[in-house]
Amino acid sequence: MKYRVLFCILSCVCLFGIMGCTSQTKGDTKPAQPEAEKAETPTDIPQPGGHLYVRLDESSQEYMADDGTHLLTITKIFPVVTISGNEEAASAINDYVRGDGLFDENSLFGLSNEEALRWAESDYKAQGRWGAAYELCIGYNLQRMDDEVISFRVSASSYMGTAHPNHILAGIAFNTQTGKRLTLADIVEDEETASESVLQFLLTETKKEEYAGILYEDYEERLINLLREDAWYLDEDGFHIIANEYEISCYAAGDFDFVIPYEQAHFLKEKYRK
Repeated sequence: MKYRVLFCILSCVCLFGIMGCTSQTKGDTKPAQPEAEKAETPTDIPQPGGHLYVRLDESSQEYMADDGTHLLTITKIFPVVTISGNEEAASAINDYVRGDGLFDENSLFGLSNEEALRWAESDYKAQGRWGAAYELCIGYNLQRMDDEVISFRVSASSYMGTAHPNHILAGIAFNTQTGKRLTLADIVEDEETASESVLQFLLTETKKEEYAGILYEDYEERLINLLREDAWYLDEDGFHIIANEYEISCYAAGDFDFVIPYEQAHFLKEKYRK
């Protein structure tokens, strides 16, 4: 059984970290000016069948103070789905992930680009020294793509002068034929049975030696809260459940990504099992 623990990093399409701080004395500043936005870097991920494609478009914007100090970087990696012969479904998916999805393209962690910049400018003026630049980052990572489902794991990171970065993992899946976002009710035979099966799996999995001493004392009571609409996804191996920082363990333990292999995920409808 595999799991992934992310120790203060995100092992996703966007990697976010605090580099070693370099101190410098700052003088009077004018409003920060954005450097020219880096050109989007597309990455095509074709499906062997030939009619499904996902392009990952990356854009990165750096904001600098008038004296050249690097204040803020905002990085976004969003998918662009193409479904030959079904442009309506593809458009529905693309519109969802950039607008009404888990993270609004124009508002990461509830901050617009302009709000994040004002925050960075204010802190820069208030502090006597400036260390690591502030950062906001979101990235979609394709996990499964076939005639039934297109599924992503989503990573978001922020550092806005706090003691440490904040990380969020999420999952999202779409019906390939309609472009509609899939809910738990859509993919399982029975929601109550699915909830019980997932909980039993998590209880068994977290008893393994590798989890000893890193989970909260009351983590078992918290496991039932993990199965929710933004915390699961499907990949080639099985049904994944995400536990974010602080949900079942402290920040230092990182995030957990549990996977129930399809051969054990009998609660899923047959067409969603590989």
